[in-house]
Amino acid sequence: MKNTLPIELSTIVLVEDDEDTLVALSDALVDEGLVCRPFARPEDALEYISEGGDCSALVTDIKMPKMSGLQLVSKLRELPNPRSETPVIIASGNATKKEVQEALRLSVSEFLDKPIQLDYLVDLLRQMLTTSRTITSENEGELYETRENELSKTLRLVAHEMRTPLNAVIGFSSLLLDEQIKFEREAVMSVAEYIFEAGNQLLSKTNLAIGTLSMSDGNPPELKAAHAKRMMVSVTERKSVRDAAKQKHIEIIDHIGLKLWRLDPYSTMNALEQIVLNSLNVTKRGGKIVVEARERENCLEIRVTDEGPGMSPDQIERALRPFSKSDLSNNGVAEGLGLGLPFARKCMERQAGNLRVSSSVNNGTAVSLELPKHELLPENSQSLMK
Repeated sequence: MKNTLPIELSTIVLVEDDEDTLVALSDALVDEGLVCRPFARPEDALEYISEGGDCSALVTDIKMPKMSGLQLVSKLRELPNPRSETPVIIASGNATKKEVQEALRLSVSEFLDKPIQLDYLVDLLRQMLTTSRTITSENEGELYETRENELSKTLRLVAHEMRTPLNAVIGFSSLLLDEQIKFEREAVMSVAEYIFEAGNQLLSKTNLAIGTLSMSDGNPPELKAAHAKRMMVSVTERKSVRDAAKQKHIEIIDHIGLKLWRLDPYSTMNALEQIVLNSLNVTKRGGKIVVEARERENCLEIRVTDEGPGMSPDQIERALRPFSKSDLSNNGVAEGLGLGLPFARKCMERQAGNLRVSSSVNNGTAVSLELPKHELLPENSQSLMK
């Protein structure tokens, strides 16, 4: 039976290894009329909850000596219901992308930056506890807790990804605006390059996030006649692809003819760009990527093959889920929003097509964009994409 106590009698389990912060947060929650159980060690908090202690919501730091906040939440989720559905707030001053990804996988309700704004924390807890009591079971009459919807999770991760390039733009801009610092022209140009690059990163991430969300708007694709070869050239000339290939001295080889296909060029090129960027990310410096296009019996296929570390079946399955990326760069670090493959698959599904991944560990990865065959137009068609 889930906790149905009034909000004021619901217990907030607070875990923070810094004693001063623990006392300050605990006092603030008590002053607001909430019941608080503070713990300096996550192990003690887990023992308390495991033995049946009341925990209507958990607020925990993320970096602690013996057990991290994420490890605590992971163990909490393994406990029998209703412990597995307890609302959780994670607090951190410098969380990594990987930690944010793991927090979302564990259905963490909120990810707060330190220092925590006490008023916001209290309001958030009241909102979470109120929401968890508003939905009733029609058959059993029991109250149950609701989880954050997918859009909320999307926005939180996107916001986290935006901070790094946005902070770079703000930081370097402030240098140029500081009247006490005198820059030579060469130094100004160097700072401007940093700002320009950070701005492009911000725009790229924004476009990818918006594109992924907008793929579900229900609007039908606009089919046009297009040459696969010209689409490939257009993609490789995009700044994101060109800069990534140049930086790692990776050769992109295409075996694509000028056959005229009928498809949605916008969706197809955006999907191809994400696949090529993923391949550039995992391929070692000086390597190569091969892009092929061919007509098969039941579809049109564009296939991108890289020389990366490859993926296991489990990694492929995770990589195809939004924000659950397993596509690693050659230094073992996952980069970006984890939306590349999911976005490309949505681009294909928008055209009634498909995305297939063929890979094995240490043998590279091949990603195929499969499009349904439409009636092909003649070579002199007026609707040819330029």
